Amino acid sequence: MTESRENRGRETTSGDREIIVGWRQRIGNLTHLYKYKDISGTGRRHLSEMFQDRALYFPTYADLNDPFDSNFTLHFDATDEEKRAHWDEVLPTDHPDRSSEIARRLALSNDKAEMERRQLETRAMLSKYGVCCLTEKPDNILMWSYYAGGHAGVCLRFRTVDLFHSYGKAPGVLVPVEYAKSYPRLGFFEPGIARIFSASVGTKSSAWEHEAEWRIVRPDMRGSLPCDPFALDGVVLGCNISKKDEVFVRNLAASASVPVVRAPKRAHDYGIDVAWPP
Repeated sequence: MTESRENRGRETTSGDREIIVGWRQRIGNLTHLYKYKDISGTGRRHLSEMFQDRALYFPTYADLNDPFDSNFTLHFDATDEEKRAHWDEVLPTDHPDRSSEIARRLALSNDKAEMERRQLETRAMLSKYGVCCLTEKPDNILMWSYYAGGHAGVCLRFRTVDLFHSYGKAPGVLVPVEYAKSYPRLGFFEPGIARIFSASVGTKSSAWEHEAEWRIVRPDMRGSLPCDPFALDGVVLGCNISKKDEVFVRNLAASASVPVVRAPKRAHDYGIDVAWPP
């Protein structure tokens, strides 16, 4: 898990296949995903890039606002036979002395200090992954408050299928976030990669469950990454957006022929309404 070779070497298990089928079914049922944007400061530049360069910004996990994000417990419980099978699976077949190397790694697998080092390596690796966070909900007033500048920003609408094609179809590129009360417990020597990958990069505290979050995860890239030019197909204006910012957003949207709607407050209850033209 700490090395790309090890991840590539893991076989896809029946459990992995169930997870992947579940992801694809959920993706197939989602026509759109949304991203809230504060358009002050650097957010204004990122929004311009989205329209002008057709790019989404991918911070690293270390940059996210939740210090508990991507936390997990990595354990190394396994029999010697399971450990040997793991190293036999991930070690290159052209290694000059596979038997000796497998024996060496098997010995290290029982070394507590070595396993603690691997756990630190794994956490350090994940902290550098690029991640773009989206949601199923364009009308959540909490997310408007803390991700869109107190309702003074915008919420961008993306076609899910175009995002899926933009950043690759491999499992783990677009993953739904799962919510739990405790960190996921992952086994270093467990077969299969989908569950381990999704649990480590796609699990958050149940306190965030209202966000209905999806993530595009890129282990190899971060910063502004291009996407399908037709992925962005709508903009929602926050109910507190200034006249100046509204003009700025509408001009950007017009340059890309992207429709713009408002998110007005409801008259008699706590909420906003987002209605798209037919």
